Amino acid sequence: MLFNHGHAVQDTYDNNIQALQCNLVVTKELDPANLLSYKNACEKLAGLTGVSPITTNMCPETCLAFTGPFSELNECPECGSPHYQKANGHCCKQPLQVFHTIPIGPLLQALWLSEESVEKMKYQTEKTQRLFTSMFENGGHIPVYKDFIHGGDYINAVPDIGDHNMVLLLSIDGAQLYKRKQSDCWIYIWVIMDLSLGVRYKKSHILSGGFIPGPNKPKNIDSFLFPGLQHVSTLQKEGLSIWDASVKWQFSS
Repeated sequence: MLFNHGHAVQDTYDNNIQALQCNLVVTKELDPANLLSYKNACEKLAGLTGVSPITTNMCPETCLAFTGPFSELNECPECGSPHYQKANGHCCKQPLQVFHTIPIGPLLQALWLSEESVEKMKYQTEKTQRLFTSMFENGGHIPVYKDFIHGGDYINAVPDIGDHNMVLLLSIDGAQLYKRKQSDCWIYIWVIMDLSLGVRYKKSHILSGGFIPGPNKPKNIDSFLFPGLQHVSTLQKEGLSIWDASVKWQFSS
C-alpha cells in the first residue's frame, strides 16, 4: 500500500488504513492489527531497500545548514538565529529545524538489479563508443550534436570516467507548494545521464537528492548540498559495489 501511495501524503495512507481496518473487522479476513502504520511501513521499506534519509540541522530561517565549518556553531552566522531549542532557559541539543538528504548510492545500486533497467543504463557507454568510432573515421569531426556526449567537456572527461562508471547531473530549484505563497521548499534531484534522452528526464527515473524547507531561499546553498556531495565523494574514492543482473556479476563503480 505504501508503494501505491508513493506520491500521497501521510493522511491519505492513514485514512486508507483505517478504512481497510474497518472492512477487515466486518469480513474477518485478516487481523487489522497486522496492518503497518505509516511510520512502521516507512521503516520496513527503508530496511528492505537500504534507502534511508540523512537528517541534518539547519538555520530556522534557511540561511545555511550546520555542516562543515558551521557544524559546531550554536547560532547562524548570517541572521543570529539559534541552532538549538531552549528548555527552561538552557540550550538543549534539539535542533530548531532540519532538512533531509537522500543518499544516491543505494538508489543507483537498485537500478542494476533489473535486467530491463540495466539495458537502459547502457546508453551512455554505447553512444560514447559509437561517437569515438565516428570521430576517428571523420578526422575528429562530430557530424551531429544531439546530446551531452557530443560536448567538449564530456569528451575530454571520458578517459577519467572509465568503464563501469556512471554520469550524474545535479539540479536544484525552489518549489511553490501552495498557490498563493512564495516558494517555501527547495529540492535538488539527480539526473542519470547513462539513460537515453527519451527516458532520463521522466519522473520515474529522476532521483531525489534532498529537500530543504523554507521559509526563505537558502543563502549558502553549498552547506545544504554538503551531505549529498560528501556521500558522492566517498563513493568516488572508495567505489560503489554494484550487482549487474544482466550478466550476474559484481563490479565496483
